[in-house]
Amino acid sequence: FWSTMKCALPAAAAASDDARPTKRLRSATSPKTFVTWNCNGLIPRCKWDQKELSRLLRETNHPDVLMLQEVRVAASSSSNRGTPHQKDYKDIKDQLDGTTFGNYTKYWSLADSRYSGTLTLLRNDLDKPESTAFSPKSAIDRLLRMYKLTEKDCGIEDRPKKSSGSEMKKKSQPKKISCFFKVVEKNPSKQSSQHQHDHNPEGRFQFLAFGDMDLINTYVPNHGTEQSKFDRREEWDKEILWFVKSRRQLLQKAGETKRRLLWCGDMNCARDYRDGTHWSYRSDGTVYEWWTDESKCFVKPPPSTPQRLPQHKGMPSFTPAERVRFNQVVEEGELADVWRTLHPKGSMTHQHLSQWERNNFTWRGRVGVQQGRPAKYQGRGQRLDYFLMNPFDEAVVERCDILGYGERFEGLFCGSDHCASILVLK
Repeated sequence: FWSTMKCALPAAAAASDDARPTKRLRSATSPKTFVTWNCNGLIPRCKWDQKELSRLLRETNHPDVLMLQEVRVAASSSSNRGTPHQKDYKDIKDQLDGTTFGNYTKYWSLADSRYSGTLTLLRNDLDKPESTAFSPKSAIDRLLRMYKLTEKDCGIEDRPKKSSGSEMKKKSQPKKISCFFKVVEKNPSKQSSQHQHDHNPEGRFQFLAFGDMDLINTYVPNHGTEQSKFDRREEWDKEILWFVKSRRQLLQKAGETKRRLLWCGDMNCARDYRDGTHWSYRSDGTVYEWWTDESKCFVKPPPSTPQRLPQHKGMPSFTPAERVRFNQVVEEGELADVWRTLHPKGSMTHQHLSQWERNNFTWRGRVGVQQGRPAKYQGRGQRLDYFLMNPFDEAVVERCDILGYGERFEGLFCGSDHCASILVLK
């Protein structure tokens, strides 16, 4: 069984990919249809929502690329995060290798346990990516080798330093030095490929380079309500800011400034008040946000500690700190928020519903289990899942839609608390 499963792994993910390419594949056709979805655990989806998974593919017309976040499948090992653990794979094999996703090549990036993790599925009849990477640093390394450049050639700055306050300690890995974006073996000779094992330890970043486009699938860490989580999210944001800046410098040096970047996934951030439900205008023209009112939005407000400064207050995804940093990345990368650009006033479908019920939000609060007793977040929503693009030309976009709506989880939630979103290019 296990040898058969290994043979089914994508060659792009299994190969060391160390050799410098001798020829750019300019004629390669990039994908045109993309679906992103936080599945909230791939094992329960494959176990309990098999018909919904088939429906997802059918109603999105079997997209070229399907990007999943929070798959919560354990890695085979900490040095092989691109392969699922045999025990977990048994629970999803029928759906992934069978009629549902059997026509897709799988690219994994996974954590040590059933936590976090991403999966990108690329339809088999399409050109495979020229290169893949699973951390921001390795993605820049790939592009440098692709264009035969060095960091010095491009003026790329050193990566941001890791703060000591958020050291990721793994009791089960005493022989490894744990870093936030890379696992480094103490004995490099035991590594089959330095780049192959350069995954985000929580499987949160995937980079696929096609002929004229770079595609990124991310599951951004939640901001949380304590200092260690604040530090972790700040490190992530700084690393991503470094990536988009370094990529821009690199492409300028290579004379490839029109190379497209499409960044998709669960960003765990609501960019502004419109990306959460139940906001309103005050009499003075300012905006009241329910999701930043700690007296209302928390079941139990987090403790006020000296470290919890005003920029960290509010529901995670709505705090000033993460909004500022996320928008810095968007501005530095000159990225267009495709859905918001096309729908500045929200969705025009389902107009018989209130604006909170329409397909303007990708995450929805669960319905109460007891009749007549609504759950805390029932009827409330957040837009956390994005398609960000540079360069952006509205003329090349056929559609960009959020595929779920309402407190009763209508549309393509497929068992998750996030619905799928779709982008189709002409």
